[in-house]
Amino acid sequence: MSNAKEIRHVHRIQAFAIPGSVMLSVLGGALFKLWRGIIIVLFCASVGSLCCYTISWYVCHPIVEKYLKKRIQQLSVKIEAKRDELFFYFAFLRVTPFIPNWFMSVASPHLGIPPVTFYFGTLIGVLPNTLVTVQAGVTLAALASPDDFTLLTPQNIIMTIVICICLLMPIVLHHNAEDPTADAPKPASDEDGLAQV
Repeated sequence: MSNAKEIRHVHRIQAFAIPGSVMLSVLGGALFKLWRGIIIVLFCASVGSLCCYTISWYVCHPIVEKYLKKRIQQLSVKIEAKRDELFFYFAFLRVTPFIPNWFMSVASPHLGIPPVTFYFGTLIGVLPNTLVTVQAGVTLAALASPDDFTLLTPQNIIMTIVICICLLMPIVLHHNAEDPTADAPKPASDEDGLAQV
């Protein structure tokens, strides 16, 4: 089986929400090196997720209604509160580990997230994880030939810094994010105002 056929399984795994895409992303780094591997894995992951989105919308209504209705209703409150900045909020949800990627792919069409927002939000959202896994594949491939392996190269240092920044971004964004489901503070009544006077 050729390298292209092996890495093409990423979009099939994403399309049917099957675990294992991480290992194929590592394989992409080992086979195609860094930048080529990142582009191929990102394309396959985003197209596969879009296939999952389409399958969920056209085929999975009864399954979603039966098993995921409560979770989708809870997430729908947050999505509606962030509707004005939906693209950035959806990309954040794709980056953050709090909501599984398979759930976002299945639930998105039922949450009213447009396909274009879904595709490009997924493309950005899976970037940090793709950087980490593809870089791991490149490193593992280099370990197979010790003569060519050098740890402290400028490329490795830059990539490590970029990966650290990408991994810290969701934590910072989540820390600064407001919970749209939190109860709003009750306004003070006239009687309370008179009591304070």
